[in-house]
Amino acid sequence: SGTQFDVYFRMSAADPFAASIQCPIDQITNCFFTTGLAPATLTGDYSLLPGVLHAYAASAQDLAGYVMPVPEPGSMLLVGLGLAALGAQGARRRSLAS
Repeated sequence: SGTQFDVYFRMSAADPFAASIQCPIDQITNCFFTTGLAPATLTGDYSLLPGVLHAYAASAQDLAGYVMPVPEPGSMLLVGLGLAALGAQGARRRSLAS
C-alpha cells in the first residue's frame, strides 16, 4: 500500500510477532494487529524497538535537492593506485606462469 507503520511488540507474549500492533508513523491511534489486521488498542505493555523497526519516511520533495557526493581527488588517486597494483601483479603472475 506504500504506507509506513511503527510496529509495537509485547515481549512478554509467547510469540511477540503474532501479538504485534502496527500504527501509522508517530501515532498511537488507528492501530491494528499485524496478523489479521483487526483493530487494536496500544497499551503500556507494548514497546517500539527504535532504530530497528522504526520507519523513517522521506517525501520526493525532501529528496529533490539531494546531490550525490563527489569523491575527493586523494580517494580517486588511491583507487587508481590500487587498480594499477592489481594489474601489475596480474601481469607478473602471467609472466612467471609462462
